[in-house]
Amino acid sequence: MSLVLYGRSGEADSQNFMKCLMKMHAKDNKGVLFYETICSFREQRHTYIEAVPLPFEEFQDAPAYFRVRSPH
Repeated sequence: MSLVLYGRSGEADSQNFMKCLMKMHAKDNKGVLFYETICSFREQRHTYIEAVPLPFEEFQDAPAYFRVRSPH
C-alpha cells in the first residue's frame, strides 16, 4: 500500500511537509529528491519516505536516473 492510498488527509499532510523541506533546502541552492519504500512485516505494511537534499546541479539530472511520479 502506498502512502497515497491512505486517504487525502494523509497525502495532503505529507505533501505539505515535503513542500516545507523543499523550501528549506532551496535557501541553500539544493533540491530534494524523495523516494518511497514499502515494506511488509507480518501482515502489516509500512511506508517510508526518504528525503535526500542534492546540490541543484545534480538535482536537475535526477529525472534521468529515477522515475518521476506524476501529480494527480
